[in-house]
This record gives sequence, structure tokens and C-alpha cells, in this order.
Amino acid sequence: MRSAASHLDRPAARAVAAVIAAIALGLIAWLIYIDNRVDPAVAACIKQKTAAIEQARNQGALPADAARRFLANVAQSCAAQVNGAR
Repeated sequence: MRSAASHLDRPAARAVAAVIAAIALGLIAWLIYIDNRVDPAVAACIKQKTAAIEQARNQGALPADAARRFLANVAQSCAAQVNGAR
């Protein structure tokens, strides 16, 4: 006696499931990209402020522990500055 094949076990159903899975993975990748992208203005600000802090530290105008604290907050400071200007 032969058992009846399920409608969900046919090649067309598997193809549809594969397409849905590909769309879901693409959406996940897009959301991760959107969440992790950096505004070019913020990136430029970070680069500029980091260079200024490191230069002051290297010239001895800024103590190393103060420079470390400033560098830890550069990203937040630049994001606030750029987003506040908009």
C-alpha cells in the first residue's frame, strides 16, 4: 500500500519555502546593515576629534588618562553634535 504524498512535500512547495527563507535572510541582513551603518558626518567628526586628542596627548598637552577618557566618549559626543545640528 502506498501512502499519499503530502502537498507540502512537493518540489513546488519546497521552492516556495526556499524563496521565503531567502527573503527572510535578506531582510535580516538588511536590518543588521541599517543598524550598524555610520553616518559619514559622524565618522568624519570621530576621525577629526580622535586625531586632535591623540596629537595633544603626544605633545604632552593632555595627560594620558584624560586622553583615554576623551577618546572613550568621542563617538557619543560626535553623534550628539551631528544629530543636534540637524
